[in-house]
Amino acid sequence: MKGKILLISAILLLFCASAFAGTVTRTLSPTTVAPGADLAVTLTVSVSGDETFYAIDELVPAGWTVKDSGTAAADHSGHLKWVVIQNATNTSYNYTLTAPSTTGQTAISGNTMFKGMDTEEAIGGQTSVTVSSGLTPGPGPSPGLSPAPTIDWTIVLAGIVLIALAALVLPRVLKKK
Repeated sequence: MKGKILLISAILLLFCASAFAGTVTRTLSPTTVAPGADLAVTLTVSVSGDETFYAIDELVPAGWTVKDSGTAAADHSGHLKWVVIQNATNTSYNYTLTAPSTTGQTAISGNTMFKGMDTEEAIGGQTSVTVSSGLTPGPGPSPGLSPAPTIDWTIVLAGIVLIALAALVLPRVLKKK
């Protein structure tokens, strides 16, 4: 029985370590813009566990221009980069792109890597913006509008698994005492 409990505990630790890794989530506002209009992008960083450093590499779509890179390093053509080398905390980064004159749907993508990760991970959240000629370019995103919150399903699933395992294992452990 001890062997089973140790095995279950080891599996839980491995699962939880990956479930509680830091994340970066992208929000686009608005998700439909006129040619030449501005698109506000927010990257929300959630640090969990003992991650003390991370890197973000956001790709600028072809044809789009960077109007305001915020705090990003923009010295690599087609990339906006943020690097935190110590004392990582939850934060947000903002930047503004200007849409091209051509219409259509554009994918916005990027990668991130936190302390303890073996490979880069795609930035989550919104990834698609539409350039439509039926709109009039405005000053940018409409104030007061906020995107729907995103749910980190990995954390939800980890919680459900932990509760289910506790419900199965604890009665057996307590019964033997």
